[in-house]
Amino acid sequence: RPAVDRAGADGGTPAQRRQAHLTLADFLTDLYQRRSERLNSDEMVRQAELLQQRKVELEVRQREYEGVSEKDPKCNELRRRIGSLKKELALDEADFKAQVDSLSGILLDALKHFRQALCFDGLVGGGHRRKTTKNSCEGRPVLASDSEAKEHEEEDGSGCGDDDDLGPIFKVVALWFDPVNAGSLVVNAELAKLVLEIPTYKVVPLIYQILSRLGSGTREFSSAVELLVFRTCKEHPHHTLLQLFALRHGKTLNSAAARETYNRMAHLEEKVQAA
Repeated sequence: RPAVDRAGADGGTPAQRRQAHLTLADFLTDLYQRRSERLNSDEMVRQAELLQQRKVELEVRQREYEGVSEKDPKCNELRRRIGSLKKELALDEADFKAQVDSLSGILLDALKHFRQALCFDGLVGGGHRRKTTKNSCEGRPVLASDSEAKEHEEEDGSGCGDDDDLGPIFKVVALWFDPVNAGSLVVNAELAKLVLEIPTYKVVPLIYQILSRLGSGTREFSSAVELLVFRTCKEHPHHTLLQLFALRHGKTLNSAAARETYNRMAHLEEKVQAA
C-alpha cells in the first residue's frame, strides 16, 4: 500500500512506480483466483443446478398453461407461478453475469498492471529504451538495444533483474495460457499490447512453454504467441532458435537435444507448421 500511495501522490521514481503496479497486480491476481475458485465451488455448482431446474419447471408450466382454458381454476395459479419463475430466473442470471463480468474486469486490470510493471514507461515498443545520443538529429531519441536497455535499468534502479521479473512473467503467462482466458478476445487484446512492448529478455526463461502454444487456440491467441516468438527469436537467437528449429525440423536434425525437443512438443502437427 505505501508503494501505491507514493507512486500515486507524486509520481515517484521508476522503481516505485513499478513496485506500485506489481503490488496492485498481485492483489488483483489473488482476488481473481479467489473469485474464480468461488465460481467453481460446490455452492455455485448447486446454484447452477437449481437454476437449470427452474428453467425446466418454467418450460413445463408454460406448456401446461397453453393447454388450459381461461376458465380453468388452474389458469391463474399457473400464470402466477410462471411470472414468479421468470423473475427468479432473471435475477439469478443477472447475478451470475455480474459475477462473471466482475471477474473479467479484475483479470484485465491485473494484466494491465503487470504490463505496466514489466513494460514500464522507460521502454517503448519492441522492448527498447529511448535515449538521446550525440548522433541523434535535433535531440530526437535513438532506440537502444534490448541488452542496453536491461543494463540501463539495472544501473539506474528503474528496472529489475531477472529474478525480480521471473515471478511476474510467470503469473502473466499462467493467466494467459489458462484455457478459459486463452480464448478470450479482451484478454488476448491486452496481451497483444504486452507482446509488443515487453523487453524480450524477460520471456526467454519461458520460451519452451511459449513455443508449446504455437499453432493452438484462437486466431487472436495464436497471432500474439507467434509475434512474441518472432520478437524473442530475433533479439535472442542463441537462446531460442535451437528450440524453434527442433520443433520444426526435429526429425531431420542430427542432435539428441533437438530430437528430444521435437518429441516433447511436436505431437500436434499444427505446432510444427506454425514453427
